[in-house]
Amino acid sequence: LRFFYKDFFDHAKRRFRELLGDRTPEDALLRKNVAEAWELLQKYRFIRHIRPTAAELADSRESGGGLYEFLPAIALYDSSVLADSEWLSRLKSASQEEATQEYAAIGVDSKQGGADGSL
Repeated sequence: LRFFYKDFFDHAKRRFRELLGDRTPEDALLRKNVAEAWELLQKYRFIRHIRPTAAELADSRESGGGLYEFLPAIALYDSSVLADSEWLSRLKSASQEEATQEYAAIGVDSKQGGADGSL
């Protein structure tokens, strides 16, 4: 499966909105978090940057970002092992202050969020 980085980022942004609603981090913080995850995906060979074909190169001008593909290791990855539905439920129902504490518990600095301190 091949995809453009921008498409991946747009998908991540949509999923955060679906899961967190108005508590979705602003683009700058989300970009930072996606970039950190991106480095790990490349380091552990889940994805790799590839040279686009002529047709894909034309698409990349519209989509933006580099072209990547998933490597076979991704088929072995089970995200349910890392999913914590209880944590997500607490975060969805938390007040802004409680949400900030939940984020802090996993190492996200709320000061990197919006100008008003929103995440």
